[in-house]
Amino acid sequence: MFNNKKQYLNILQQNKQLRINYKIVQDDKILKEEQSSFLTVDETIPKDAIFKINTLQKNIEKTYITTLSETANQKIIHINNVDKRSYDSISIGDNQSIVIPKEDINFIEKYFKATGIDFILSPFTIIEEYLIDNGKKNSLNFLIYNNFIYTLIYNTKKEISFSKTKLLTPFESTQDETFLEDEIVGQKLYEEVNFLEIQQFLNEVVEEYYKSSSNVEFLEHIEMLYTLKPMSDEQIILLQEELLIPISYRAISIDNYIDEIIESNNSPIYNFITPRIKKESKKIYLWIGLAILSVLLCIGVLTYTTNTQENVLNENNKQVVEKIIKEEVKTPKVISSVEPSTIVLPDHKNSNTQKLERIQMLLDVVPYDAILKDIEINQNNSTYVSNFVVNSDSLSDMQTKLKNIYVNSTLLLKTQNKVILNTIVKNDTLLDAYKINIPKTNIPYQKFKFLSSLEAEDYLSKIVIKDSIIKLIEQNKDNYLSYEFLIISKLQSPQELTSLIKKLNSQKISIEIDYPIVFSKTTNFIELKYTLIVHQQNKK
Repeated sequence: MFNNKKQYLNILQQNKQLRINYKIVQDDKILKEEQSSFLTVDETIPKDAIFKINTLQKNIEKTYITTLSETANQKIIHINNVDKRSYDSISIGDNQSIVIPKEDINFIEKYFKATGIDFILSPFTIIEEYLIDNGKKNSLNFLIYNNFIYTLIYNTKKEISFSKTKLLTPFESTQDETFLEDEIVGQKLYEEVNFLEIQQFLNEVVEEYYKSSSNVEFLEHIEMLYTLKPMSDEQIILLQEELLIPISYRAISIDNYIDEIIESNNSPIYNFITPRIKKESKKIYLWIGLAILSVLLCIGVLTYTTNTQENVLNENNKQVVEKIIKEEVKTPKVISSVEPSTIVLPDHKNSNTQKLERIQMLLDVVPYDAILKDIEINQNNSTYVSNFVVNSDSLSDMQTKLKNIYVNSTLLLKTQNKVILNTIVKNDTLLDAYKINIPKTNIPYQKFKFLSSLEAEDYLSKIVIKDSIIKLIEQNKDNYLSYEFLIISKLQSPQELTSLIKKLNSQKISIEIDYPIVFSKTTNFIELKYTLIVHQQNKK
């Protein structure tokens, strides 16, 4: 009856880009989700971004715009020490508050004056949301986002006992045009400066924490969260050896955590401002009026009918009651109170095994003397980007094999120099012999503990290849709930995918790998992009 569509716009800075991630939700189902980026040149929101944002929120009244307060001025203090005249605050933990100078919050509101803003969150809240399921006692947890580090320490009771922020030197400040003409050298210098600052800052945090009280426990774990990895594996090992504390590091999606916070029932407690009032559609009042009118008419009709038929009912009352009692005795109702312990979900083992066989078959098509630069595999088509030695018969051999698998195999691109032949081959429509003949089936699964999208993301992080990027791209709710995640992993060999699928098949929860599946060769590794779908029972 009522339009319950909601639109969420997350507007975040990333380097010199203003990134807009927006999605439309209705009845807990994501109808649409997209991203846009705009170049920023000063401290005002770009005009094309303003146009985009206002266009998006024009047709959906319940639009919520969210951003992060990125400043080194924010800190965590005891709730009793908040200066309410100079700082805005929100609670964190049991008796702590995140405080940000009022002038910083006012600056953000002025920045979004042309579009409006509903939620201003702190990066500390993102860390807190992550630690709900991942927090460890005596741990130093820190998020590196853009040029800021936000640290938060848990004590032995997993309570917040220390925090600190740090502004890192921006990229531009490390570059000197008088001697840096090579972009690679410039980037390398920035990374070295960045690492030294992070190293020094963490040493200071650990030292200050140990001096803050005589009864603090030694830190047992460091958790590093990031969106773009700031340090190499070798640098992290060096840092770990210097601090003598184990370090775990993980790429996270800021947008996923913002969505989880904003869409929760207690989202106001995380917000530094008051959301804009959302106007209700006039159609709602029309429906309410019609509903009230209908109720009044029904009451009138029932009253009239009751008065005119009262005598007749009194005379037949005894006979009717006796008849009802007899019928109820004859056909007693049986109500089952036992809830099924299983739920029917897609057979992930069968689905994953078939897809793995398809992938292996298509990889085997590539001749031993060719270099496969990129391959994209879909349900009914594929694309190969390959290099061959000039005058070799390998390309012809590969196309012959592909024409025995697909109805069409087309050479889209063919360029060469004296030695190398570069090609792109597009294939579509699988021949019947290679189509997956076994239909997609559903089978009973034991009911699993319900997973929120963040819990499902965390579950996958323990299964997929180390340091993979995991991003929720869709959520579907029907007879069961499905989360669809985009995964980006680094492989040393395609055989690592085989190991991954074996691990997926060993899970007692239904997790399907899905198309498109893309292998891309880089200088040091193979980048693998694919989709994982987690199926489970709907939340009650």
